[in-house]
Amino acid sequence: MSNKRNKKTKRKSSKSGKNRTPLGGHTHVGKQLKPPFSRLEGKVALSSWANERLPEMIWAALIRVLVEQEYALAEFRRVLSFIGHHLQKELMHDLTLTGISKLDEPLREELIGCIVNSPIASDALPVLRLFDSLPAKETWHKLLPHNPENIELLMDAVGATLWHQSQEATDCRWLRVVAQVIAGKFHIPREMAEQWFGYPNEGDQRSVRPSIRASEMQTNPLNPPDMSWPNNFWDEAWKNTPCFVLDVPKKPAKPALAIKRQTLTEAFSLLEGHWEETHTTTAIDAKHDAVFGMAFYSLRVFR
Repeated sequence: MSNKRNKKTKRKSSKSGKNRTPLGGHTHVGKQLKPPFSRLEGKVALSSWANERLPEMIWAALIRVLVEQEYALAEFRRVLSFIGHHLQKELMHDLTLTGISKLDEPLREELIGCIVNSPIASDALPVLRLFDSLPAKETWHKLLPHNPENIELLMDAVGATLWHQSQEATDCRWLRVVAQVIAGKFHIPREMAEQWFGYPNEGDQRSVRPSIRASEMQTNPLNPPDMSWPNNFWDEAWKNTPCFVLDVPKKPAKPALAIKRQTLTEAFSLLEGHWEETHTTTAIDAKHDAVFGMAFYSLRVFR
């Protein structure tokens, strides 16, 4: 009896091979029948890298684009090492511009001072002065060197990191999420930690990079992100930087061809002569017949 019951209650596999929820797994909400995934409404926060988090990590993107990956990651590790050895490292878990601005002033000055304290950062970061709404603007302006503001670098940084899966974007996202691990705010398995800390030389990068991106994009739905700076970044970038016209190189004009019917007739005669010279059998020669057939047909249409 129990065997029969098990057979009856056993779920049949879908003919299409897709895993679908049966009707019994749906929930009636008024007149609507909702699937189980709808229960996650309000519990999952969608987040856009380009619109929300790229502006927060633009300082890292500027460093990443200025130099090769090896040197940029060395800069990032220098900042991570500073955090890891600091007595208040748990407070410096958020390396976004908004997160840095929320630190107490002495700690904020220490962290920003560490970030800008290198020749690479000195060349990359002065362009942040362009933004009036930059979080903790006073501290950044106080510590940033008075080097020229490289607007083209800003343009390159945005372009290189706009796609969330680009190598440059992944490197910046790695910095953000590893800072959370070092500060003790994000716990990961030992094997994953070895791969992340050895990035990009440890583990299979085809799985390491996706794991970094998937972890970086997670947000706390109970603590929605402050969108003030991301919104202001795009607005001020539009107002304070010039627009470059897309310069498409023009191809040199080809000389006009004057083809007369007589020229086509001569070409047809030459093609016939070549066909006779290369035709060696009365048997089917598929390649020979196809090539000459297309050539004769094209000339006839053209003529």
